[in-house]
Amino acid sequence: MRHVESLLAGRGVDTSAVRLTCYSGAGFTDDLRAAETKGDVILVDLRRLYGGE
Repeated sequence: MRHVESLLAGRGVDTSAVRLTCYSGAGFTDDLRAAETKGDVILVDLRRLYGGE
């Protein structure tokens, strides 16, 4: 995901408002959960998708 963000920036797209987001119906790895805790990514599971925050 960071790679795509850097590609966009390389094309002159302002990425200051980019929020990396992963969607899953099966859950997330511990590494992704840790990244969410640090604020690096937004994780959206089915509960969050259909029920909100």
